[in-house]
Amino acid sequence: MREITKNANKGVAMTVRGIDVSSRFFWEIALPVFESEFPSYIDQIAVGLVAAGSDCAGNDDEVSRDFDWGPRFQVFLTEHDFKKIGSDMQSLLDELPSDFHGIECHPSGLHASCVYSIDGFFTLNSGFACAPELPEDWLCIPESGLFDITHGQVFYDPLGEFTERRKRFMAYYPDDAWKRLIFASLRDCGEYGERLLPRSIAHDDYYTAQIAWWNFVEAAMKLGFLLDRRYAPRKQWLYREFCKLSVDSADVVNLLWNAQSDIVPRIELVDKIARIYGGKLHNLGLISGSSGSFDLWAGDIQYA
Repeated sequence: MREITKNANKGVAMTVRGIDVSSRFFWEIALPVFESEFPSYIDQIAVGLVAAGSDCAGNDDEVSRDFDWGPRFQVFLTEHDFKKIGSDMQSLLDELPSDFHGIECHPSGLHASCVYSIDGFFTLNSGFACAPELPEDWLCIPESGLFDITHGQVFYDPLGEFTERRKRFMAYYPDDAWKRLIFASLRDCGEYGERLLPRSIAHDDYYTAQIAWWNFVEAAMKLGFLLDRRYAPRKQWLYREFCKLSVDSADVVNLLWNAQSDIVPRIELVDKIARIYGGKLHNLGLISGSSGSFDLWAGDIQYA
């Protein structure tokens, strides 16, 4: 596997995508050092860039390269190996060059590249060392944490332990947890878009109407992720990632754009967005009919 990946990287032109820079940095610079300094552990480590910035989801651009960007990676060790060599491994990582083919690393913390225990990494980002079994435990994990864990790349993992645990998080919510989140999202859409927004406009309270609208927008986008069975990211990437969803999201995006400058038409646009989601909920077998309202559909969602 190692030779195949090395050969695949040979002759590949350097790009400005952070994830590509980091992959090349590991294979060309770091791996030979690891093989020299930790030869007995070389087939027990995993290396990648996961939950570590905008480049993990392909959202890095000129604006986002001021921190958490550039040639860097993470090393993941079993708990046993972390206790034995974790400190020495981190010292070695800190000695690696910060410049690679003229591209500077801009870390957000003390270390550019970091070493973690596998347990510690997943616990840090989700609160659980392994993907939980119970639906209620899944609901304790911030959705943005699940987004982060499931984005990025694993460059090297001959042992397979890190990759296998990550796959269990990538398998998405259990159905019961998924339906509970859809229920909550529908209630939020109804609260902000179908009640607070029109009532605020009727009272000529345009400040509250603005608050209601943007809360509705966030809830509607998060509902789109749920119906596509995709984890939603933190707020700064919510819109960008929403635009990458299924064809239905493009229709919703167009309606959201139409509401940018004028408050009053937003009531009608909420209804149009509801119709799009009503059709999708019906097609997924979650509701009996596509007509109705967000609150009405929330009452149709069945979960234990």
